[in-house]
This record gives sequence, C-alpha cells and structure tokens, in this order.
Amino acid sequence: MMVQLTKCLEVDMQKKTDTSVLLPLFNYMHPSSLLSWMNVRDLVLDTGQRFVIRLQMYNVIFIGVFALMLTFMIAVGSKFIDYTVMDGFQWIEYSVFTAAMGFFAMQIIVPTAYLNE
Repeated sequence: MMVQLTKCLEVDMQKKTDTSVLLPLFNYMHPSSLLSWMNVRDLVLDTGQRFVIRLQMYNVIFIGVFALMLTFMIAVGSKFIDYTVMDGFQWIEYSVFTAAMGFFAMQIIVPTAYLNE
C-alpha cells in the first residue's frame, strides 16, 4: 500500500503504470494536499495496530495465568500448600490442563522469539 501511496506523489506521467494512473494525484507543492497525503500515510501505517496490541495483551494474560498455575504446582510440590486441597482426579485434570497451557505457551513464545532476531 505504501508503494501505491508513493505513486500518488509521482509527477512524471511517463513513469505511471496502468494502475497508478487510476490513483488520485497529490500535488506535493500544495500544502493542504501534502497534509492530506500525510494523513493517508499515517492511516496506512497504523492499520492493524490495535489488533496487534490486543494480541500482545492476550499473550501476556495467557502466559501470566500459566505462570500462576506453575507457581501453585511448585508450592504444592515444596509443601508450602497441602496436597489435599484437591483429590486425585482434580490433580490429574489440573496437571493435564497445565501441560496443555505450557504447550500452547510455547506455541506463542517460540515464534515470537524468532521474530525478534
């Protein structure tokens, strides 16, 4: 989209392609036209920003809940909390759910680690 938006500023009509001729032309010598182009540019650059922020917040909440679950299991394992707070079947469910949460947390953490390289 940025390429198409930049083509709107082209002055040389010989460089125009069939699709860029259909785009509106902004006069870069006219201040209000240039401000309009900058507003459209900001709009294009900010597209999807709220969605990305929402996904990042979901990831933080998900990993935070997983950390709390692991902390509870470690507290029970180190006998800070008595293991009789749940019966055997509940411990099996809790352990399976924690393992599944860990698997899904790794599905989030590993790809984002590669993105940050």
